[in-house]
Amino acid sequence: SVLSHANIIRTAGTHRLVLDVAPASKARLVKEGQSISTVDSEFRKVELNAFKYAEIVKFTREVVEDVNFNVIAHASERLGQSFAKAFEEAIIKGTGTGQPQGLLAYEADNSDLQKASENVTASATSISLADVTKAYYDLPHECRPNAIFLCHPSVVRALALIEDTNGRAILKPDYTGEFLTIFGKRIVECPYMGEMGTGSNKVAMFVDVKRALTVGLRTDVSVRQLHELYAVTDMVALVGVARLDSKIVQHGAISAIKLGE
Repeated sequence: SVLSHANIIRTAGTHRLVLDVAPASKARLVKEGQSISTVDSEFRKVELNAFKYAEIVKFTREVVEDVNFNVIAHASERLGQSFAKAFEEAIIKGTGTGQPQGLLAYEADNSDLQKASENVTASATSISLADVTKAYYDLPHECRPNAIFLCHPSVVRALALIEDTNGRAILKPDYTGEFLTIFGKRIVECPYMGEMGTGSNKVAMFVDVKRALTVGLRTDVSVRQLHELYAVTDMVALVGVARLDSKIVQHGAISAIKLGE
């Protein structure tokens, strides 16, 4: 889960983050008695609100009474899984307008270290080792130790078929047959990233999620049983509700791969 890599904070009401516009400057060497030069700091504010996610599941009372396992506990677990999917989609694809802002809403400028780097492939149907290598080394070195390689499953499939000049695959599976790392960074597959085959899709990124994204969690997923709403039809219903927001706070912690036309 990408959410497990993010910086998650608990919020109560609108939460404002104060962030530096530019990275920390370098301290200067001064001689004894010499005046110390000043550096002007510039800050910006990012607000975390709370968008509401909710879902209701219902089933007949006969199902509860006739099956030989705890249906309500099972439904509660399924509700939790549905929220996990919704949160994952939000922090990946969210536009930031009327919904959380996801990682794909990054601002790119390869000449500005405060913006994300974006590498465009030669075509919409292929990705090369050179594309991945460039994306990795375009990520600032301080972001690399905790970075992950976030991508659509179709990207892993495409990379698994690439061989070096000696005919060896560039991705090495572990003993289970899964491809776990590239450049020593964990591969995290996500269906909400762009898919191979469509031009301009953002299919992969090296990203230090904790630096790049802050998630404000107003409430955990709460599940409660509805006793009156469906009483007339003698049905059992559960409602799940949660509220969260997310914002990109450091675009420069993202180095993306975008498909060419």
